[in-house]
Amino acid sequence: MAKDRTSLQRFRQSADRGYQVQLHLDAARILARQGDAAGARRLLRAAIDADPACTEAWRRLAWLADDPHDRQAYLRQVLVLDPANTSARAGLAEAPQPVPVPPCLVVPAPPPARPVSTRLLLLLAVAAVAAVAAVLVWGPVDVSLAWLLPTPSPASTPLPTLAPGQIVAEFAPQLETALSQANWQRAFEIVDIMDSVDPGSDEVQRWAVTTHLTYGKALVEARQTTDALSQFDQALALAPDDSEATRWQLATRSFQSGQQALAAGDWTAAIETLTPVYDAIPDYPDTVASIAQAYRQRGIAYEQKKKYKEARTDLEAALDLQPGDAEAKTHLDAVMLELFPPKRIEIDIGDQHFYAWEGNKLVYSYATSTGLPGRDTATGHYHVLDKIPMAYSSVWRLKMPYWLGIYYVGRIENGIHALPIRPDGSVMWGGLLGTKQSYGCVILDTAAAKRIYDWAEIGTAVDIHY
Repeated sequence: MAKDRTSLQRFRQSADRGYQVQLHLDAARILARQGDAAGARRLLRAAIDADPACTEAWRRLAWLADDPHDRQAYLRQVLVLDPANTSARAGLAEAPQPVPVPPCLVVPAPPPARPVSTRLLLLLAVAAVAAVAAVLVWGPVDVSLAWLLPTPSPASTPLPTLAPGQIVAEFAPQLETALSQANWQRAFEIVDIMDSVDPGSDEVQRWAVTTHLTYGKALVEARQTTDALSQFDQALALAPDDSEATRWQLATRSFQSGQQALAAGDWTAAIETLTPVYDAIPDYPDTVASIAQAYRQRGIAYEQKKKYKEARTDLEAALDLQPGDAEAKTHLDAVMLELFPPKRIEIDIGDQHFYAWEGNKLVYSYATSTGLPGRDTATGHYHVLDKIPMAYSSVWRLKMPYWLGIYYVGRIENGIHALPIRPDGSVMWGGLLGTKQSYGCVILDTAAAKRIYDWAEIGTAVDIHY
């Protein structure tokens, strides 16, 4: 059973090879009729490469040979493969005869011989007939005798001759294979064959455009945009309305302009020319990185000019395109500190003073009261833990407006708040701010406490020191 499968496989391979040979023969025939002898010879050699025993390809190649010596060599190859081929024998018989010897070099004829007997003449005639017969069977013959040779019967039934459009369709799978394998030389050779066989047809034009476009895209991937642009231009020369070729042509031109702007440090021009490329072809090589670079560098330039809002916009755009851009992240952090400096509360127990900072800028400064001796406000580094518009102490039976909790003493939380309110509605420690008065909290007057309450956020740093 395995032997049968092997035989079938060989039969299929042989049939496929024979069909490809016939396809090249048909194409060569059309090119020869159109006067393209070089193209026809190229196809005939391809047929011979596929099947070196194809006598028809050798015979046609002989008729198209420019050099008489090549023609004779091809015809002899036909006779090697098919000794009875009358066409090859006749062709060899037509070969140029040896150049005659000039008269001045002719050797004088010998003196007349004695008469030959009738019996000897008969023997010579028989020998001459035998020699002619041998030449007719095994060697070159004269054209005048070629008609005596029998016409050989065909070895097999030839495949039907294909029309130009059919030949183009048969070459299409070979072209698709060449394109998929990035065999660009072979692809363009097949396109040339198609165009020679069926010039000007819509099908050939479509394949030519596809080949130029596919090769151009591969060149873009290889970062050879100048050569790629040439391929897109050639595709559009064949099909001016092809939307895909137009899209890649415009994108490539814009990409090249964008790269020139980057090299010149013109970040705005780079963004304006590269963004349309990204919009048209999001995966166009190096486009995302180039746009991110332009945004980052323009953002840094804005930062240096203290245009922090513009810098923030550009640096955030760069990070949206390339989240791992460490340089953009560093500069964005610096810009954000300028736009939104960190808030910090400072309480000086020695001076009984309250300070509110944004970065290095002092935004609020108020007199304050901290804990009495024995109930001292604790020094240290804290953060605002919570915000309560009106807190209440069940221990002291006091209301504490605009509460900002900062640390715990056991289960009791100390914080920053306005002047406390007794149950009867009276306010404690009014007029005493600037001296130690509280039970451990940091006291501000009511107006100041409200401003700080609105300004501070949960998490705002609080530093208490002497």
